[in-house]
Amino acid sequence: MHNRRRKATAGEAVPAIREKARRVTELLKKLSKCRAEGATGDDAALQLTQRLIEINPDFAFVWNFRREIIRTLLKQGPESDVTEDEGGGTGGLLCDELSLLEGALSQSPKAYCLWFHRWWTLLMQGVGRDLGRELDL
Repeated sequence: MHNRRRKATAGEAVPAIREKARRVTELLKKLSKCRAEGATGDDAALQLTQRLIEINPDFAFVWNFRREIIRTLLKQGPESDVTEDEGGGTGGLLCDELSLLEGALSQSPKAYCLWFHRWWTLLMQGVGRDLGRELDL
C-alpha cells in the first residue's frame, strides 16, 4: 500500500508480463485502426473491445468506444434483435453487456468506468428491469 516498497517481480513472471503487454499493445493498435476507419457498427470492433476488457477492464476509452458501437448497433438493427432473444426473454446485446460487466466487476470492482458503463447499459435497457440484482452487486 502506501509507503511500502514494491516487491521485486519473480524472474519467471517477467516473460508472462511482457507477453501480456505485447498482446495489449497489439489489440490497442487494432482498436485505434478500427476507430480511425469509423468501424463503429462492426461486430469485429465489439469483439476486439471485449478481448481488451477481459485482459484489463480499467480502460475507460475502450468502454467509451464500446458505447459508440452499441449505440450504432441499436440504431441499425430492429429492437427485438438487439434487446430480446429468440425465446422472448430479455437477452440480446444489452443483457450480454451486463453479463460482461459482471465478470469485469468481479475482476476490478473499484473501476469507475465499469460502474458508469453498467449504469448506461441499464438506462438503455429501460426501467422495467429487476433492480434487486443490481443492488446485490
